[in-house]
Amino acid sequence: MSEFFRGNEDSAEKSEGNLSREEVVALGNEVCERGEIFPFPGVESVAEAKMKATDEAYPGFTTPTDKILERLAKEGMKLVPQANGNGQFFILPAESNNIEDDSIPPEYLVVNDAMNEDRKRFILSLK
Repeated sequence: MSEFFRGNEDSAEKSEGNLSREEVVALGNEVCERGEIFPFPGVESVAEAKMKATDEAYPGFTTPTDKILERLAKEGMKLVPQANGNGQFFILPAESNNIEDDSIPPEYLVVNDAMNEDRKRFILSLK
C-alpha cells in the first residue's frame, strides 16, 4: 500500500516534482482506487485568491470557495479522477462526489514537511 497521503516517514531523498506524466497518472490512480480520506493541508494563498476572484466573477456557478475550504478542513479530502479518464485529478471534500461544484485542483494544495515525498512530488509535478 502506498503511503501517498500519509506523513513523511523515513523515505529516501527524492527531488521535488519531476514526475513524468505517466508517473503522475499512475500515482493518482492508485490513490483514487483506494478511496482514502486524508487531512487537508490548506491551499496556497495565490490559489485561494484565484478561487475567490472566480466566485466574484461568476456568483452561484459553483460552491463558494470559503464553503469548500471549510468542508475540506472539517471532512478531510479525497483525490478523484476526472470522469472521462484523461488523467486529470481533483480534490473533493470527503463527503462530496460533486466534481463540478466542490472540487479544487491538487496543485492548489499547500506542500508541507508533514507530507511524504510521493505526495509532494505529485503536487509539485502538477504546478
